Amino acid sequence: MSLFRAAVALAGLLHLIFFALESLLWSQPRVQAIFKVETAEVAAILERSMFNQGVYNLALGLGALGAALFASSKTHGRAARAIGAYCCAFMVLAALALFVSAPGMIRGVLIQGLAPTVALVALWRTSRAS
Repeated sequence: MSLFRAAVALAGLLHLIFFALESLLWSQPRVQAIFKVETAEVAAILERSMFNQGVYNLALGLGALGAALFASSKTHGRAARAIGAYCCAFMVLAALALFVSAPGMIRGVLIQGLAPTVALVALWRTSRAS
């Protein structure tokens, strides 16, 4: 269970960072460069969409962190693990979508998808052991 909690917490923290980059810091050229946006005009066009995407990442990050916090709870553990599994599955799906739509961004795919994949595998292994 500790590997699940650690991986889902890391996934949650990364998604809070994504929220900050996409929703709070988007106007900075350094942030735009992370997302391979080359001009201020394109960044301006993407601003509303990036804000919206950032809010999704905020929700996923908070859900994952809540799952990590309560996963071992006797009263709320099962629900927390289910929420964590959902958040992680959503994150992995988004990483796969990034890979399909932009195969050159493999670094982003791994940053976005590795921790939630580890969390899902750890949860699956824990559930099979009990």
